[in-house]
Amino acid sequence: MMAVNKDIVSKTRIKKYILPLNRLKHLGGMQTSVAWYANFPDHATGDPRKATMKVGQDLLDECVKFTADIIKTIKNDRVTEKLYNEFFKRAEF
Repeated sequence: MMAVNKDIVSKTRIKKYILPLNRLKHLGGMQTSVAWYANFPDHATGDPRKATMKVGQDLLDECVKFTADIIKTIKNDRVTEKLYNEFFKRAEF
């Protein structure tokens, strides 16, 4: 977050190492839209005392690259649409 806007980071709230709460453990590894919040209601994990602008910027850059790669892969995919069409045709929808 410091890489996006350092002014909204409150260093007075920093705790030691933050472990997951595992509040959805009963689901056996299934993911839900609240999975991150269930584990990390303060929206942080690891040891926030080690956070720096550079570490945050590096992570942000990796996230942007990862997302861009996913978008390129999806745009270049020529198989999935054919499979969907085949499925729906065979299912007689």
